Amino acid sequence: MNKQKGFISMSVIYSFFLIFITVSAIIIANYTHNRLLIRETNKDIKNELSNAGNAKLATFTNLLSNGNMETSLAWTFSDSSAKFNSKLYTSSSRSIELANPASNREVRVSQSLITRVVPGHTYYVRYMIYAPAITSGSSSSVTLRNSSRTYTFSGLSLLGNHRTWQVQGTTLNIPSSAPSTGTWQLVFQETSKTGGPTYIDDVVLIDLTAAVGNDLPTTTWLNNNITYFNGTTMFNRTYSYDHLTS
Repeated sequence: MNKQKGFISMSVIYSFFLIFITVSAIIIANYTHNRLLIRETNKDIKNELSNAGNAKLATFTNLLSNGNMETSLAWTFSDSSAKFNSKLYTSSSRSIELANPASNREVRVSQSLITRVVPGHTYYVRYMIYAPAITSGSSSSVTLRNSSRTYTFSGLSLLGNHRTWQVQGTTLNIPSSAPSTGTWQLVFQETSKTGGPTYIDDVVLIDLTAAVGNDLPTTTWLNNNITYFNGTTMFNRTYSYDHLTS
């Protein structure tokens, strides 16, 4: 009788042990499955967040080299009254000085772009300007030009009151009829200036259409957020709800 009770007790214990092993195996299997499921879900979420973040990033390229006048390369002067100045500058060690010409003539400072201008694209130019005295003259302009066409950035002037370092910048849409070949230049020009020298530094030229498509930031946003950079830089497109160019 005692042997029979002992056998029954062992059977019950063995049964509970088998149930425990079975339940444990099921729990472990579910845990492993859930871990894999969570891992894949997290991977998808990370990819979606990464793609969403990347969609808000814009890569801007400065189409000019030596825009901060750190060296004597790239820039061309049409007149001896235009030169590099190592006493007045902003971020680097010198600027471009446009002094009064010896006679009533046009003075140009230019640089060939590292790429061609694309017809139909919108471009943004930005630079720092300073003049110790109020200057005047018959004309001044900032233009994109090649051998056959000239396109002017409206609203910019190298003349007038710039007695502190100031940011000047605006956009220009190149018409689809513009030539797609040839060498393009950014040109600063003034004619018959009086009043004293003007200084230019930290010049940036960006193909906005290439960077962000048609979702163009406003000129105000650009002037407030773009500082001098060489090569490329990335920006978060926080302007996406304010994208009508002004």
